[in-house]
Amino acid sequence: GDNIIYDKFLEKIISKTNTKIKINDSHVLSGENIVFFRSKMKIQSNESSTIKDKFDNVIKLNGFDYLIKTKILKTNQMELTDTDSNTYKSNNAIIDLEGEKLATKDIQIYFAQGELGENARLKGSSLISENNVSIIKNGIFTACKIRDGCPPWSLKSKEIKHDKINKSVNYNSSWLQFYDVPIFYFPKFFHPDPTVKR
Repeated sequence: GDNIIYDKFLEKIISKTNTKIKINDSHVLSGENIVFFRSKMKIQSNESSTIKDKFDNVIKLNGFDYLIKTKILKTNQMELTDTDSNTYKSNNAIIDLEGEKLATKDIQIYFAQGELGENARLKGSSLISENNVSIIKNGIFTACKIRDGCPPWSLKSKEIKHDKINKSVNYNSSWLQFYDVPIFYFPKFFHPDPTVKR
């Protein structure tokens, strides 16, 4: 950092201006007004920060708490853009930086432009992601143009599995909806990842 203050009485190190933190040669955290609490082994900031990992995934944070021993990061608001240009937006996210795991509430996923156009998106009540596989609970998928009100069509499901390696989206207990009216039930359903060219 450019301006670091060490408060020996409180065992607190404050980096007020541009700051970069290297985490295990796998992540770089950048931001301002970052505080390191030595006795708690915790790094904290209430400002906007960014994390970039070795795969070039970028996570924008609106405040965070990072526990050094467990390598767990918590944030009130995050926006993750992965190497495929998919964007994940969520509140109340927990990220395991060592195990590359993610758990969030109220997830919104905006897929990169592909065969289904530029509006393919998925929303759910929660997401757990590990090893490039994401499980979304109570999810809704659509590729309709973003507008006010409900989309003309959507797939609503109790559970949606997005497999980034096999480029597939799998649904359990799903309804095809037209203007929020259930029309057709699918016990199981799947389709290619919206970014797949076919």
